[in-house]
Amino acid sequence: MKMWIALRSVVVESADSRSYIFAFPIRSANDLPGDFAFPEDFRQFSYGVFLPRAEADWFGRRAYPPRVVLLSQDSLVIVAHPASGESTHIIPIRELECVEYGHFLLLGWISFVSSKGIRELPFNTRTSRPVEDLLSTLSKQCAPPFDRLNARYSACVSFGGALDIKFRNAELAALECDEWVWARFFNPTREKRYRVWGLFRVESHEPGDYLAVTNRRLLWITERNRDCYERYGSILRSAPLGNVADVSVDHVGRNCRVVFRLRSGTSWCVLLPADQSGAGTAFADRALSVISLFKHTD
Repeated sequence: MKMWIALRSVVVESADSRSYIFAFPIRSANDLPGDFAFPEDFRQFSYGVFLPRAEADWFGRRAYPPRVVLLSQDSLVIVAHPASGESTHIIPIRELECVEYGHFLLLGWISFVSSKGIRELPFNTRTSRPVEDLLSTLSKQCAPPFDRLNARYSACVSFGGALDIKFRNAELAALECDEWVWARFFNPTREKRYRVWGLFRVESHEPGDYLAVTNRRLLWITERNRDCYERYGSILRSAPLGNVADVSVDHVGRNCRVVFRLRSGTSWCVLLPADQSGAGTAFADRALSVISLFKHTD
């Protein structure tokens, strides 16, 4: 026995993307949300991602609107939903200095640092894969392989402690398929003395830090978020080798810090304990030699 169901014809209108709760990839103009306003010259892109708006708080307010990020051959374009009143932000690829990708449980964000400042885009990490694919495409475009490293540095040299499972997985996730580590430094997470709050004893940790020079980029992975230790997540900062202006080691009392200065004057400061001073200095020297070789080649 067969049953037939008659369905009334309906007119499908453009959906309101403010109701979307998941990020999704944008591979062609057909994938663009219909309720966004895109100029014709923005429709030529290699990859993009839709980022849904923030969830509402107790008062129904939302911290940020839906956004679309599009990557073209020469620029990164950030377009917000028209109802937000937010202006379109364009970052020329030649001015992009470094990228930050942070994720702690469901809290995630990507930041683009350029000569014009910092543009941070928060998102919910329940669908982070399209965001990671965008960053991977951007990395390959901004930081092509530096082949001359193969002739001088045939093997990776590691400084500091051995990678634990968290940072080993973070390194694997950060590297592209044709990217290799030439120098690595790791300062592991450390337990500090317990803090006592009344009848309770609270665990305290000093965040771990990972630094690497690859045949493409300078990488910094840390558990430090606003000077606090984050157990469930990390922050990845990456910069093409050509955007690193200098590497130095400054001594602060018994501790030291490795400082990476980018072209625009932005600095990465990695504070290290006294027992990691020698390893940190050795890594900085090797990183500086690679960056100097890159500059002379360029």
